[in-house]
Amino acid sequence: VGDMLQPGDDFGAFLGFDYEANGETFSQSGAAYGRGGGLEALGYVSHGEGKNYDDGNGDEVTGTGVNLLSTLAKLAYSAQGGHRIEFSGQYLVDDDVRPIRANFADVGGRNQFARNKFERRSGVLEYSNTQPTAWFDPTLRISFNESSIERPSPTGSATRIYFDSAVKSVSGLAQNRFVTPWGQLTTGLDFYEDRSETNNYARIDKERATNVGVFAQLRTDASRPLSASAGLRVDTQQYESVDDRDIDNSGLSPNLSLRYAFTPSFALTAGYSYVFGGLQLLESALFHAAEYTYADDVDAQKARNAKLGLEYREGGLKLGVEGFDTRITNSPDVDIEPGVRHNGPDLETRGVNIEAAYDWSRARIGAYYTHAELEYGDAGIRTFAPTFGTPVGDVLKLSSAYAWPAQGLVAGLTAEFTLDYDHDDASETPDLAGYEVVNLYAEYKPTRLQALTLRIAADNVFDQDYVDRFSTSNAENLNIRPLMAQGRSFVFTTRFSF
Repeated sequence: VGDMLQPGDDFGAFLGFDYEANGETFSQSGAAYGRGGGLEALGYVSHGEGKNYDDGNGDEVTGTGVNLLSTLAKLAYSAQGGHRIEFSGQYLVDDDVRPIRANFADVGGRNQFARNKFERRSGVLEYSNTQPTAWFDPTLRISFNESSIERPSPTGSATRIYFDSAVKSVSGLAQNRFVTPWGQLTTGLDFYEDRSETNNYARIDKERATNVGVFAQLRTDASRPLSASAGLRVDTQQYESVDDRDIDNSGLSPNLSLRYAFTPSFALTAGYSYVFGGLQLLESALFHAAEYTYADDVDAQKARNAKLGLEYREGGLKLGVEGFDTRITNSPDVDIEPGVRHNGPDLETRGVNIEAAYDWSRARIGAYYTHAELEYGDAGIRTFAPTFGTPVGDVLKLSSAYAWPAQGLVAGLTAEFTLDYDHDDASETPDLAGYEVVNLYAEYKPTRLQALTLRIAADNVFDQDYVDRFSTSNAENLNIRPLMAQGRSFVFTTRFSF
């Protein structure tokens, strides 16, 4: 909790209150944290309730109401010799009317909305040492996560779109870092066990994936003109499919990244990795609609990733450009009818990221541009392909802020501009319309009352009617109506720290 406490303090807390006009959403949050005698503790809770929001056209978007509770607790103890044990736990529940799929407003004109209760529970227990030596710098970690959704059938029997589903995961890590003449060497092993269970009120479908891996990663001294990081993983996976098949896979995952500094400010970066991904659990919600089987040739997912870039850092100036290319083989694909999982064509994404930013004493400004293309086999990916990804095309994001320290004021803006996305394949997939979204904000912290922060934000100032490009809800055909983004909204925030 040291990062949250003021210098010299051993206890702190805050209370926050938010009101969002579009949707009439009220949110409250609070936290308390402290330390003493080697102990550290933190508790946090937030709750929000609100109605459906309106899109940029002024239409109410059903299924977007807010009824969310989130809690977080952390407890840590540090002993002499640097031994540290930390536990964190989180609980989240969202309980409201939702569409059949979170990013669809409608499928086939059936207006399929139902009461959804989504819960997530997680816990992490970790041991580390804050006074490591050259040969003793360990991390031991065990984690648990459970995500579940309850969509109860109004009749108590099997009815399409109603089901209960849960995915539980247990994972662990044991590693140690060594200081060697060549750099820092990290070695260790990890594991995970993922289980899914879906009850559609007529049957219960289950899947399970277990993976054990060992790894080693060497990182050379970053202060030298040429620095590198190279590593290797070996994984073994056992998979129990929904149709009671046992599928075993294993594979290697090497990686290499390089950085060459021409000057202290200007550098070239490059990287390559080949990743054994195994078989990922199939989307459990699919099981409610059909009894799935696996094709005989289903194989482990594998990917290769490559990137090449240039970066420049001088004072407050930051410039960068990076090209990337990722190709996934044996991508997961399904035939919804009759319900078969099989290997899909290669999935490839490639493009470029360009960044420019400048920070000075009272202001900052930045721009980030992305051009990304997706291909599925020999064609561009469909706009409805939530299992694989979403087409992005060209996106420009801008940000700026200016501060008046003597008055305790900060004001700024963020903006996102996307160009039209034209599908160049022969399918009837609709093209995506571009949009421009601008957000403004101002924050006031009285110089004589630093504990108080007041903030007002205007999101989507020009009330743009659009579908978020980074959502997978864009329609493949007229049977699917995408979930429209929120229209103009004013958000008022008050926070008091003590």
